[in-house]
Amino acid sequence: MTAVVSRERAKATCLTGAAGVLMLALAFVMMVVAAPGHVHGPAKPSVAQLTTDVGHQLTPRSNPAR
Repeated sequence: MTAVVSRERAKATCLTGAAGVLMLALAFVMMVVAAPGHVHGPAKPSVAQLTTDVGHQLTPRSNPAR
């Protein structure tokens, strides 16, 4: 059986496929690196969250002046 595709076309297709596989592998590695680690117990809030939450807790949920 003879090949129907020319050598130049086959080389370009192979390079395109290799670039696609490389991009998929890189995306997978980036997802693994960006995934959050296993947390043992509840996470502690940061100082910025504590200061903003204090102001939020002091404001009433409904406005009685309405």
